[in-house]
Amino acid sequence: MRDWASQLVEMERRIDRLENVRASRIVPTPGRQDIEEIHIVAHPGRRPKQIVRDVESLLFVDFGYSVDYRRISLVQVSEQNLTTTWAKRPRLISVEDVSQEHSAVRVTLMKRDGEEVTATYTAQGEEPLTTVAAKACLEVAKGAMIEAPELELRGLERISIGGRDALFSWVTTRICSSTHELLGACFFREDELTTAVSAVLDAINRRCFGG
Repeated sequence: MRDWASQLVEMERRIDRLENVRASRIVPTPGRQDIEEIHIVAHPGRRPKQIVRDVESLLFVDFGYSVDYRRISLVQVSEQNLTTTWAKRPRLISVEDVSQEHSAVRVTLMKRDGEEVTATYTAQGEEPLTTVAAKACLEVAKGAMIEAPELELRGLERISIGGRDALFSWVTTRICSSTHELLGACFFREDELTTAVSAVLDAINRRCFGG
């Protein structure tokens, strides 16, 4: 898993060197050596389809990886409006159920510089395992920040929308004596623990990591 994570970092670096590309962000499929999404911010001037083809060719020729173009999301933004703070967000590497006598979940994130941070949270009382995973995510997220604010999980709720089930997370954080309420969501996957972690990351990414 570590070798794959390092390879993803190198993929991003190579993509960033393509003509007109300003920044890239690869979202891996947790627990598998596969790519779920590729997000690209580019300068105007080249056709989006050409940049997407360049990405496909680069990954296939240099890494032997064939990616479906539908997994590549591209936005072109002028230089004066461009921001890459979103690229500072950590990448989810793994979510592991490490329960023994008590329910426990270990979450590992990779920071933008390639450093991995891990935290384990053990259930307090009869907490559901999805809640345990969400709280483990908050613990490891604080380890990925230079100055970690207070983060508290206030709730997780499964909601059906448009015929699909999604998990919504409600997180509060205190910054400069002010309380901020954060909401995140993720459509359900086969792995409920990963779904819970992804919903929490969706809630805190903008406030805590920018973008």
